[in-house]
Amino acid sequence: MVGIASVCNLTFLEMVDMRGPGRAGLRNAARVMVAGALATGGVLMAAQTASASWLDQATPAVPGASLWSFTAVSCTSLTTCMAVGSSDSSSDGLLAESRNGSNWTILSVPDPGGANLSSISCTSTSACTAVGNYTSGSNTVTLAEAWNGSTWSMQSTPNPAGTTGAILNRVVCTSASACIAVGDSTTGTTTSTLAESWNGSTWTIQSTPNASGQANSQLNGLACTSSTHCTAVGTGSTGTTSVPLAETWNGATWATQTIPVPTGSTFKPLNGVSCTSASACTAVGDGYAEGWNGSTWTVEKIAKSVADLTSVSCVGPNLCTAVGGYYSDGVQFMIAEGWNGTAWKVDNTQITASYDTDVLTDISCQNTTTCTAVGAYHDPVDGDRALVEIMQLRWHPAQAAVPTGAIATGLDSVSCTALNACMAVGNYEASGSTFDSLAENWNGSTWTVLSTPNASNSNLSGVSCTSANACTAVGDVFSGGVLVTLAEQWNGTGWTVQSTPNPAGAASSFLTSVSCPSAASCTATGF
Repeated sequence: MVGIASVCNLTFLEMVDMRGPGRAGLRNAARVMVAGALATGGVLMAAQTASASWLDQATPAVPGASLWSFTAVSCTSLTTCMAVGSSDSSSDGLLAESRNGSNWTILSVPDPGGANLSSISCTSTSACTAVGNYTSGSNTVTLAEAWNGSTWSMQSTPNPAGTTGAILNRVVCTSASACIAVGDSTTGTTTSTLAESWNGSTWTIQSTPNASGQANSQLNGLACTSSTHCTAVGTGSTGTTSVPLAETWNGATWATQTIPVPTGSTFKPLNGVSCTSASACTAVGDGYAEGWNGSTWTVEKIAKSVADLTSVSCVGPNLCTAVGGYYSDGVQFMIAEGWNGTAWKVDNTQITASYDTDVLTDISCQNTTTCTAVGAYHDPVDGDRALVEIMQLRWHPAQAAVPTGAIATGLDSVSCTALNACMAVGNYEASGSTFDSLAENWNGSTWTVLSTPNASNSNLSGVSCTSANACTAVGDVFSGGVLVTLAEQWNGTGWTVQSTPNPAGAASSFLTSVSCPSAASCTATGF
């Protein structure tokens, strides 16, 4: 049973009672918010994960910088996150910011020069590891930085012998003393996969295979369900043709997995992966996604085929959110898509700042309704700025139905027994002096006005449903020149009036609220 005090996805409605002081004065004095003004039908509904709600969150300007952006984020709770990126500040080219609640704070990160942080993983608010690369002489070398709760410090990382370029693209830590990072290294004209592990004191290079039959290989994304089970994804390429690459770590060795190549474009890298168990992973890439069920990878069609999805975060085997960007007429726009186990769906993303392009590069989700994504937007006047988008359960307006001929409507109470089954009741003004009862039901997509008996000069103030086909509504109605109690019952197809008593000698009687633990048992209150 879902009563008026425990509504699933529609728990707040606003009403304006238009019946004047004589009718509304005592009964609705505490609830009437605007007197003498017309009201139109409307409700507020909580957003569901099937249609996620994203909004941008303000972050501080970086002192001494004209350009700055985020590349990666890691959240350890619903309200605490750490994001990293870069800026053009002359004193510090690296950027790190921590979030506590809704406030972001800039932190100092040592910059060895020409540095970039591409990924971050936090196991607590006092233990984070970020990886990337920096310039050493004429070479690009790996970079790792550690956060201990008060300061960031560089860690020594090895580079494969003879390489002129080495980059760590993704890091995952299962504890403060157990991290794995993946990326690539270049020797001459050949690029090879790279993986390194952290044991709490040192980073060590791990042996990793390359994509079979391809001239170059790299690892872009990583997910670990334990220190002895990780999945990495990336690409193998020869010339302008690329194929997806997937590898697994069993605690001792890395091995490649067979992964299908999607049809269409010849450029098919995988950028990110998220696993909730050894048998449940989702990987995303340029124009497609792939799912792992413990034995095989399967290509999945994303909602926007032109999107380049760069990161994905899953909170369940079939509950994932991915972010990235796409181009339209040469302009880049951010995108977020949600996976429900059957299909990918585009989620609405919003930005309140002035912008002409934007993109999301990384995401961290804590549950089905709470995610943080980061990236960058370009301000047409000031240039690149860091972008934070947060997904949370929010209220959204939904259009209620309006009875034919109504000049004002109001809904007083609602009861929902499922996401697609709600009943709302109230009244509407049919003329300057006539108010009639109003009942509407929600089927998951639209509100529909239902016919109610004894409509003339009646009102429904409370409703309680035990199923989509069993509701009881209460209120009041003029009968013989006196206001008396009113109760009506819904059986799935129509409303019928129930007989209700009134206190002897009462000048007026009203019922304002009702709760039904079963279809045959209800309690109503009023005065």
